[in-house]
Amino acid sequence: MTEICKHCNQEIKNPIDKRSIEQHGLYWKCVELFCDHKNDNIEFNTKDKCHTQIRWSVKYINKESAVHLTDSKGNSKIYFELDSISFKTPQKKANQYFDDAFKYIANDLGITVEELIAEAKAQMAS
Repeated sequence: MTEICKHCNQEIKNPIDKRSIEQHGLYWKCVELFCDHKNDNIEFNTKDKCHTQIRWSVKYINKESAVHLTDSKGNSKIYFELDSISFKTPQKKANQYFDDAFKYIANDLGITVEELIAEAKAQMAS
């Protein structure tokens, strides 16, 4: 059974637990578009900062990384680390992240996900 990436319309040729290189590239082009749009904001002035902000915004956290901290006054907080989209991430989990991230980016840019993907693909082709 073949699987088609709904964002880049490419066949995912690797087994289901392997990542789509095309989808990964499309994501980073969308992050670049987002970063270009936010270029005057210091929190978003690099692709890495944008990637971090997007992961926080869509709550893409590693739930197994919880650290419980208590300050000297007894106030306690739980801290989580962001999850990774490395190629070790299962494709199904990555798909959910990319869906959420594309929606977040498109909403912030005031366009549809389809328009975001079309613009990213157009820039990748040129």
